[in-house]
Amino acid sequence: QWFMQAVMAAKSFYVSDGRLTLLDANGKELATFIEQRQELAGTAWNATGINNGRQALVSLAADSTITLNFGTDGTVFGSAGCNSFNAGFEQSGGTVMFKPAATTRKMCPDPAVMEQEKAFLNALVASTSVQLEGGQLVFRDAGGAMQVTAAKQ
Repeated sequence: QWFMQAVMAAKSFYVSDGRLTLLDANGKELATFIEQRQELAGTAWNATGINNGRQALVSLAADSTITLNFGTDGTVFGSAGCNSFNAGFEQSGGTVMFKPAATTRKMCPDPAVMEQEKAFLNALVASTSVQLEGGQLVFRDAGGAMQVTAAKQ
């Protein structure tokens, strides 16, 4: 309701430093909107959910962390839970493609974390689209199923 009132009352606007500001007839600021980056390059995330390969998005195993650090050189690296990984990625707008990841080969003490790592790496490769909204990231496959969800670090 507030948003619609501001838009309807706006008589002018200006754009500065990636911000859109709506003004009323007297020049009073009604609302300011900040452009949200849609590029993965240069961002870092902590996974909050992964597709387990059995048609379900599940939370991470207890006491494990999955990180994704997107470089500006087309690589992504981080922790898959126990082992480190790195892979190439390409993004064009809302589409994304990951190359198969290279990983370290440590034996994790918890078998659930080993299964989680496998599911996570498979989910990345299955991802074809990306959506960034605020501090949330969602990768989906070609059928629209969520593959990985993450929160900004």
